Amino acid sequence: MLNFRKVQPRPMSSVTLRLEIPEMLDRLDRLAAATKRSRNWLLNRAFEEYLALQEWQIAKIEAGVAAADSVDFATDDEVDAVFAAHDRTA
Repeated sequence: MLNFRKVQPRPMSSVTLRLEIPEMLDRLDRLAAATKRSRNWLLNRAFEEYLALQEWQIAKIEAGVAAADSVDFATDDEVDAVFAAHDRTA
């Protein structure tokens, strides 16, 4: 049976961001004006995309380390075949 109880939104949190590149604020303001979005909205999207990318990369690295730990690698012959298939000198 599906549970359709109402999900309570998390309370918002505030953070302070110190921009290391002075022009970034101007770029943010131009983008906000062009998209008719607030700085807050744009920064939330940017943080979400950055975190998603970093989480994806970490998961891929961890999977690679796990594969290495289990010795799940291509053989020398398999590697040679890939290089031969992409050899531009032939």
